[in-house]
Amino acid sequence: MSKLNDLANLLRTKVFNEIEEYWEEAETYAEINLSPDTSTVKYVTELEKVGNRGKIKANNARGIYMWTIGDKILYVGKTDSPTMSIHKRQKNHIRSFEKPWEQHESSGRKYREFMKENNLQNMQVVIKYINTLDYDIEGMAELLETATINHYQPMLNREIKGRGSRNAINH
Repeated sequence: MSKLNDLANLLRTKVFNEIEEYWEEAETYAEINLSPDTSTVKYVTELEKVGNRGKIKANNARGIYMWTIGDKILYVGKTDSPTMSIHKRQKNHIRSFEKPWEQHESSGRKYREFMKENNLQNMQVVIKYINTLDYDIEGMAELLETATINHYQPMLNREIKGRGSRNAINH
């Protein structure tokens, strides 16, 4: 067996096959309530803070994150840029919901479309994340994001092709 086959088997068994176990260790960023009628986002939980200055913990984190509604995975993303954090990335998603006409981020429009297609007046979302900075391995966020998307097939990730209506909730 070649070294590349060994690596592929290692990735398959330790990353792709065990992705659910890694998400069991994820931290909760927040629970939010989205309401398209009022274009508001309400934090159901307070953001976790650290230190005596009360800095938001996720502001020092980079890695992957997941938006869920109930037991459904809505969206999976990553942030591994040195100038971005989990907190800043979530603020971008939330701002794009509050101001869907802004062009810099399209996720808010996707959330609104999903809610309209499923006749939802509001949506309670739990956002979790895995801080890959803790492990100092470049590319870890991208690998975990790929494994997570492949495993869970989130409803709003455009990386998922050929699944019919990507937004339909299966009851």
